[in-house]
Amino acid sequence: MLQDREIRRIGENRVHKVDVRFISATNKNIEEEVKRGNFREDLYDRVKIITIDVLPLRERKDDLILLLNYFVEKYCREMERKRAHFSR
Repeated sequence: MLQDREIRRIGENRVHKVDVRFISATNKNIEEEVKRGNFREDLYDRVKIITIDVLPLRERKDDLILLLNYFVEKYCREMERKRAHFSR
């Protein structure tokens, strides 16, 4: 079992030791989903170790320009193109 840091691949008898970390994200209120029965409570209890609430991007308008600059720079470099420019 993963909680015991072991996995067994489908069709195999051998157990493999693993050291993994999981990061999950959602746009839903998982606690509400658990109450409604749409998300397993036992799974929620296992994955909820550290919670980081991040506002949606539509509420962080100042971050848009930073993200846009990052991705434009990245893909222009990868495609060997001149840096694209844009205005606010």
